[in-house]
Amino acid sequence: MKPELLTLEKHSGANEKISQQRRDLWKAENQYVVLKEAATKRQLSEQEKSLLAHEKETLEYKRQLAELGDKVEHQKTAE
Repeated sequence: MKPELLTLEKHSGANEKISQQRRDLWKAENQYVVLKEAATKRQLSEQEKSLLAHEKETLEYKRQLAELGDKVEHQKTAE
């Protein structure tokens, strides 16, 4: 729930058409923020540690998808 709130707060003024892939990127970025915060307060599970270990690759992949999704949305609105 907290990642979704962070996403809404951060991008609440965005009126333009936003691709689902861009929303997924924002959600993932905020999930990592929450996960890093949790790491300072408690022991992370093995799954959480694995997620953090692959953060850079995961976010880069999601950024690429977001760029493609944005292009598709832009083409839809241009038609």
